Amino acid sequence: MDNRKLFQKLLKWIKHNDKGDLVCYLRRLFVMPAIMMQKLNMNKEVMVPLFFGERMKVVSGETVSSGLIAFGYTEVALTALMLNEITEGKSVIDIGAHYGYEAMLAAKLVGNSGTVVSFEPNPYSYSLALKNLSGKNCKLYNYAVGSYNGLAKMNNNNVANSAFNSVVNDDLADRIIEVPMVTLDSILKDRPKAVDFIKCDVEGFEIEVIKGAL
Repeated sequence: MDNRKLFQKLLKWIKHNDKGDLVCYLRRLFVMPAIMMQKLNMNKEVMVPLFFGERMKVVSGETVSSGLIAFGYTEVALTALMLNEITEGKSVIDIGAHYGYEAMLAAKLVGNSGTVVSFEPNPYSYSLALKNLSGKNCKLYNYAVGSYNGLAKMNNNNVANSAFNSVVNDDLADRIIEVPMVTLDSILKDRPKAVDFIKCDVEGFEIEVIKGAL
């Protein structure tokens, strides 16, 4: 995959979205049903086109999905960093996959000779990420990642706020579920090659991830 061409394509999409021009309007016609669902506060699974040429299943009205529906990308700085650093054949780890946007991009960038290992502990987010990553060169685990192997407590927000689910140390949150947790050291001990890139977005739990990756 030519990362330079993808980067230029991202810049063009950003330019069209900033202008709100005809190209932006025509692209949004495809996702107009999803836009209408959001205006009606409906959380429904919808398919949206992404700037790198693939389509992704998201949820109308959900925080991250709203950006993907409107723009075809999210996390611009992280997306640009991935386009700059991840190339054919590299090994990528994605911790906190949510619905799989970064894992999908990483799988495209590393190609068939690379690997992507992704983690998403929330049951619903995992089920949607699994649909988006099916058939790709990506291994998806339904685990949290931290500093020990065992069980962890996680708040389970409603779908609209699912991007902010996080591991917690007590039962004070309104909705708590128990999820399996692993360390990177344990689950990657038999990896065939070194890890080249780690994306980690776990709502303040990043230090615990690092402790388990010594």
